[in-house]
Amino acid sequence: GFLAKAVELCNEKVWGSLNVTLLIHPSQLKEPLIAAAVEEAITNLEYGTIGVNLWAGFGFALMSTTWGAHPGHTPEDVQSGIGLVHNTYMFEQAQKSVMYGPFTQALKPAWFPSSRTSHKVFERLAGLEAAPSPLKLPALIAAAARS
Repeated sequence: GFLAKAVELCNEKVWGSLNVTLLIHPSQLKEPLIAAAVEEAITNLEYGTIGVNLWAGFGFALMSTTWGAHPGHTPEDVQSGIGLVHNTYMFEQAQKSVMYGPFTQALKPAWFPSSRTSHKVFERLAGLEAAPSPLKLPALIAAAARS
């Protein structure tokens, strides 16, 4: 019942519909009732991108999943926007993208405040953006792996 209430709260009270992240311990997903409730929640969530055990913001970075608000906003109540970007597979009426990931991460993302190398990662990322070159990728990846 909790998950259904959480979905209702998100859909009806939380402003915006760009993305949402669900965190569920893998052992819980082995329980048939819980797994069914999670699938129902995914179906019922009115968000453009849903991440299950994965930060939903990765949907933007992937660039192959659709990125945009859940359909239904109007110019009078635009909230998270109207329309999609990154629709690589050219779906005509995409409603949402759903991504699944591990419950834990092997690497600490560079944007975490506790990252020890974020200054190097973002310096190298800015350099790559300013003057793109595949030769800059190894140093960027190495700095990110040491986060």
